[in-house]
Amino acid sequence: MYRFRTIASILDKHNELEKQEIYFSNPDELNDPMEGYKDVFWKGDKIVWKNFIINYVKSTEHIFGLVLLLNSKTKITDAEIRVLSHAPSYRSPHYIALIREIIDKLFEIVFIKELPDHLAKRTKPVRRYELISYTEMIHPFVINSISEIYFKWKMITKCRKFICRG
Repeated sequence: MYRFRTIASILDKHNELEKQEIYFSNPDELNDPMEGYKDVFWKGDKIVWKNFIINYVKSTEHIFGLVLLLNSKTKITDAEIRVLSHAPSYRSPHYIALIREIIDKLFEIVFIKELPDHLAKRTKPVRRYELISYTEMIHPFVINSISEIYFKWKMITKCRKFICRG
């Protein structure tokens, strides 16, 4: 890592040398759009890609449930959109069974079932915008699976999603 420091900052203004510390701005404070940019990519075997999809399902189900619980005037913030942990220590057995059934329903779709294997065989890593395109591609199937299982479990009275029957 490299950071340009003036002599004044090191010796006088901030006494960085004496304190043995250097101030780094938060990403929100940076003035160059490329500062703090990370070229993140995704590459893994079939298990990694399947777990990526499973985590996407869990995160999407979390937001789906929030939308149902909150009225339409309540805005869901970015803080509520999170990647959920695999550790179900705080989840009830009922909730774990619900998630399992949603995941099983999703992976009944041949395209979804085969996707992790196809992605694992790639020789080049998947970068940000390509990864977004994959999530956009599977999203209707994820929503539909969540909606169908919610309807089956009588958590919603009408199944109003893409190809949902009910």
